[in-house]
Amino acid sequence: MFKKSIMLQLWLVMTLLVLTTLWLIGFVQTKVLEQTYYGQHINQLTIEGQKVVNKVQSGENPADLSTLSHILGLNIMIVNEEGYIQECRGMGMDMSPGTDVDVFGHHGIPWGKEEFEKILQGEEMHYIGRNTLIDQDVLSVALPYQAPQEKGMVMVSAPLAPITERVSILQRVTVYTGIGGILLATLLSLFLSRSVSFPLVKMNKVASAISRGDYSNRLNIYREDEIGVLANTLNSMSQEIEEKISAIERMDNARRDFIANVSHELRTPLSVMQACNEALTDDIAETEEERQEYLESINQEILRLRRLVSEVLDLRKLESGNADFSFYPVNVTSLIHEVTKIFNTVALKKNIDLQLNLEGEVPDIRANKDKIKQVFVNLLDNAMKATPEGSNIKVEMAKANGFVKFEVKDSGTGIDQNEQQLIWERFYKADKSRNRSGFGTGLGLPLVKRIVEAHGGEIWVESSPGEGAAFIFTLPAVTD
Repeated sequence: MFKKSIMLQLWLVMTLLVLTTLWLIGFVQTKVLEQTYYGQHINQLTIEGQKVVNKVQSGENPADLSTLSHILGLNIMIVNEEGYIQECRGMGMDMSPGTDVDVFGHHGIPWGKEEFEKILQGEEMHYIGRNTLIDQDVLSVALPYQAPQEKGMVMVSAPLAPITERVSILQRVTVYTGIGGILLATLLSLFLSRSVSFPLVKMNKVASAISRGDYSNRLNIYREDEIGVLANTLNSMSQEIEEKISAIERMDNARRDFIANVSHELRTPLSVMQACNEALTDDIAETEEERQEYLESINQEILRLRRLVSEVLDLRKLESGNADFSFYPVNVTSLIHEVTKIFNTVALKKNIDLQLNLEGEVPDIRANKDKIKQVFVNLLDNAMKATPEGSNIKVEMAKANGFVKFEVKDSGTGIDQNEQQLIWERFYKADKSRNRSGFGTGLGLPLVKRIVEAHGGEIWVESSPGEGAAFIFTLPAVTD
């Protein structure tokens, strides 16, 4: 249970951290305060003891020791250099002068004769512990005195109970603080573990779904920390995998469609050529004119096959990134005139008005002239097939923010909105009314799109049913 629950782990870690920190702080603080508190009392006792020493050294008879010890709550003891107690007042003691009690014969003095000699030599000493003479735990300070006729020791003692009580209060505060820290650690660990574990549980569900092949789940975790970064990464990974799976499926479908479409496109011209060949072989053509018609049909189908193979190869090179053609400045006005000249005869035959709108100065484009010519040929060829007799085709171009914008607009039946994205797919053919000749391969527009994109441009179509279709594309202009 503990190994499987991050909440318990966080709680234990935070509790141990709080307890360890509070214990160290409490221990150090108690020791420091004890030393400070005891040091202050020792200094205070030293000051009071020094007052008594001054009285003794000045020859005054400290008759008021009883009053002084009572006011201060202290025990004051005077010992001569032979070790006899001259006077002892306070804290339950009342020994008058001249009692001649040997201080070393009692157990109330913590020091032996060796320490006593050091005190007589001028050294100050203090003691914390039990005083059996007074029968209390005390804090004592011993000071030497030097009277005109004698020398000795003044020892001032204070009860230890008030001091230890204050230290105990501090220790209890530390314990209570520790208990409060445990409660606080529990609440914080609960909050923190929930904020950490819940997103992890969600991520685990998404990861499990991914392992089962479901890439549609997304995490709604909006955080800027490592968990948020991990959630975003998992979302990105799911999306990328989903997109790649979809792309693989599309590629597989496209591969099957490609084989089917190529087979279909090849079957038609081969069937026509076979039929024409059989007609010629069997001498069905009775006149030379009929023979020429059959031969022309075979020639047209051969050209169609060559065009199909050429477009397939070109498209494959462009899609694989292996297209090898150079770029150089191309005068677009000259190029458009060159292309439209090719279609003038067809336009006249179909009574189509081929209009050019090339007004204004347009910069050269950086392109491969043959490939861009191929783009215009494909677009104009489609426009010619889609435009009915007596209508018009418009070709326009203009500058557009570092690019040159081109437009080829026909007067045909238009392209349905649902088909406008499909026309760029290989072998897709829009409404057959736009292609009355029936000789399209379905590769022209995909090839056009790849060529334009290989030049760093974009191409799109704008069309409404019954209002014709405008194919618009941009190409980078030559900069100075």
